[in-house]
Amino acid sequence: MTSQVISRSILFGELKRSKTAICGMIILAALIIMTLYAVLGIPLESFKQWNNPSFWIDYPKGAAPAWTNLGIFGPTKAEHIILTKDDASISEDLFNGVRIVTYSYHIDFNHDSYPSDFMISYSVKYHSIPPVLQIDVARPDRQKLMIYNTPLPPSIQDDKNVNEFTSRVFSTDSSVREYLQTYKHLFKYDQDTSTPQIMLFSDSVNKQVLKGTYTFYRSDSLCGFYLDWAYIRHSSWIQRKKNRRDFNAS
Repeated sequence: MTSQVISRSILFGELKRSKTAICGMIILAALIIMTLYAVLGIPLESFKQWNNPSFWIDYPKGAAPAWTNLGIFGPTKAEHIILTKDDASISEDLFNGVRIVTYSYHIDFNHDSYPSDFMISYSVKYHSIPPVLQIDVARPDRQKLMIYNTPLPPSIQDDKNVNEFTSRVFSTDSSVREYLQTYKHLFKYDQDTSTPQIMLFSDSVNKQVLKGTYTFYRSDSLCGFYLDWAYIRHSSWIQRKKNRRDFNAS
C-alpha cells in the first residue's frame, strides 16, 4: 500500500513539473468533452444531413468560419449571407389594374473580394393566371440593373384551387447572363457576363470591387407571391465547388 501511495505521489509530482504533460492532459480532456457533446448534444438528424446535397446548397460546407474574416489574416472576403423574407422591405403598387409586390433586400458590401455566387429561392402560390417574376439590383453608383424577368409556369389547378411553385434563381442562370449583356456599355472596361457575381459587384471605371450598399429587388405581378430567402455565398466556397460535383448548382 505504501509503495502504491509513494508511486502515485511521485507520478503526480512529475506531472505538475512537466508543462508538456499538463498541456497533453488538457488536450485529452478537451477531446473527451467534445466527443461526449457530439454524441449527446447534437441531434441525430444533423448527422443524416451530412451527405445530403440539397441541404448543403443552402449551407455550403466550404464556407469559412466568421473569425477568419476579421482582417488579421489579410483582405476580407465576401461572407456567406442569408436573408429571409423577414429581412425584406415589402411594398405594393397597382399599375393598370395589375398588383405588383416588391421585396427589397439591402446588403452592405464592404469586402475586398467578389462573392463566388448568389442565389434567390422563392415559393409561389397563385390561381389560374401565373405571375411574372422580376429581379433588379441597385448598385452603390445608382445604376439599377434588371437581371431576371420571366413568367412562371401555368397553373395546373383551376380558379378555385391554389397552385404552388417553388424554385431557385442562380447567378449562373443563362437568363441572368443574357440580361447583363445589355449593361456592358456601363463599364469602361470589358466585362465577362459568364460571371454575373463579378460584374454586378465591379466598379464601372476601375477593375476592382465596388463597395457600398446593394439592394436586390424581387417584384411580381398579380398576388400571392413571396420570397423565401436569398443569399450571397462566401468566396471560399468557389474552390470547393470546383472540386466537388455533389451540388445541384453549377
